[in-house]
Amino acid sequence: MTMPAAPTWTSPTLVPGDGAVAGVTVLGSATGQRGTRIQYVKETGILQIDRTNSGRTDLPGFAPGAAAAVPLTDGALNLHIVVDGSGVEVFAGDGKVVLSALAFPAAGDDKVAVFSGGGKATMNNLVVTQLAG
Repeated sequence: MTMPAAPTWTSPTLVPGDGAVAGVTVLGSATGQRGTRIQYVKETGILQIDRTNSGRTDLPGFAPGAAAAVPLTDGALNLHIVVDGSGVEVFAGDGKVVLSALAFPAAGDDKVAVFSGGGKATMNNLVVTQLAG
């Protein structure tokens, strides 16, 4: 899936299942080697934005991402994700948790991909919608 250049929005539901870690990569490369990962670590209940492989990461003063504890509700996590050029914002826990990070993707890094590690997970309703500008 490709993201439009304009600001985008999606509201997927992540069901980690038996996956140890699961999530979605935004602003990713075609090969999957680069991208900003939005991931949930089931054992710790931590939602993260990981920008360590998101293109340009050598800027002084920029943290590798953001993280917060978010409990699952009935085994699922409802997310609202906004991507606007270099900004990635994630709203979770019915708006109780907001994570924000800057990412400076390489030219052409506009792919979206889901992932799971350590078992099967499900991402429902992953529809990328371009916001009117």
